[in-house]
Amino acid sequence: MKPTIYNLQFYILLSILLMTNQQTAQSFIWGRQGGSHVFFNNTSLKNQIFNLKSDSQNNYYFTATVGYINPNINGQSINYWGENNSNDFDFVLGSFNCEGNLRWSKVFWGGGSENFRHFSIDNDDYIYIAGAFFNCNLNTNFPPRIDNDFIIPQSPTTDCRMLIISKYDSEGELQWIKRPEDSVATISQRSTVYGIDIDQNGVLHVFAHLHPGSFENGQLVVSGTGRQYYVMRYDANGTFLGASPIDFAEWNGLSNNFKFRLNPHNNQYYIMGYRNGSTSSFTMGGITYTGADMPKSYFASYNQQGQLLWSKHEVALQPPSENSRVQLSDFIFDGPDIYIVTNMNGLSLVSFLGYTNDSSNGNARAVALKTNATADVLYWASRSGQNTTNNNNLTKKNDKIYITTSGVQT
Repeated sequence: MKPTIYNLQFYILLSILLMTNQQTAQSFIWGRQGGSHVFFNNTSLKNQIFNLKSDSQNNYYFTATVGYINPNINGQSINYWGENNSNDFDFVLGSFNCEGNLRWSKVFWGGGSENFRHFSIDNDDYIYIAGAFFNCNLNTNFPPRIDNDFIIPQSPTTDCRMLIISKYDSEGELQWIKRPEDSVATISQRSTVYGIDIDQNGVLHVFAHLHPGSFENGQLVVSGTGRQYYVMRYDANGTFLGASPIDFAEWNGLSNNFKFRLNPHNNQYYIMGYRNGSTSSFTMGGITYTGADMPKSYFASYNQQGQLLWSKHEVALQPPSENSRVQLSDFIFDGPDIYIVTNMNGLSLVSFLGYTNDSSNGNARAVALKTNATADVLYWASRSGQNTTNNNNLTKKNDKIYITTSGVQT
């Protein structure tokens, strides 16, 4: 039986948190607004929510971006540590209680190009957040920092080790910080985090691309050139447990468009991604895709040694173009099965897992699909009745699927 699907569309400049009552999922309980009064030159990172999770006490946690003019969460001012220009932004990790009151926030500043959108919560309600600052040798008045908890001084010497993993308790108290890089000569050797998850034994799995060099006091040495993809593992005390190279290589275009999760039912890594634009090629499982054969989106599973088990991507039914593709957006596990949400162009231009959007115009529609753990059986697919653009997210509650998405019409 198909669950009921709710398509939640947002047409606002500042991100709003919407919570639903656990017994009456359709009831609106409260909303919260935050951000800053500034238009970022980097429009892909304007005031917005990136992740939203809850703990066992029904506290809510989120990551978001803010600029320099009146940064606030629901009217409460928060720190801003950067310079006053529209090129810069800060990331925020914050928490509301179940009544919608702001409990605490932490602001991450690192030259206006940091990325701290990914976090996870363990069974004891500890929060793990991983990311990277992207600038060093800054004006020493504005060093990279995590609020008042941690600062990376840039004087008298430059410190370009910008990859950060940190642990907070549910009250916002810092427990520890890890800096995996042993040394970084210049910021051009930067690493980036694309996802973080926790397994049933409390082991932290961090998906990142790492620059060539030494990590964790020489326990991990990354060779080669360009982006090398790894999953690093840590215990709850921050002890490094090892890392696995992921059988994947790409050139340009993918940026932050990854979703990474550990399947608790088979302990395999699942990675979803899509290209923002053109790129020369990418390689997965020893196969290099180029030109018209190169998919816009892909969904793949790896074992914990980093070996590709299987991959799925869209199939062009007509001569492909950048505008006739599938944009995979999010997925969740439900027992042995998987729910997926994607944007898919109409006019039967392309299919994914055998499903084709046959809407009468070429505009994209949000499509929810249910498949098995190896994505080779499509149980059902359901298409939104409205045109959509991107940024779909997905969750499930009591046989109901909830999707958030941008839209072009109401």
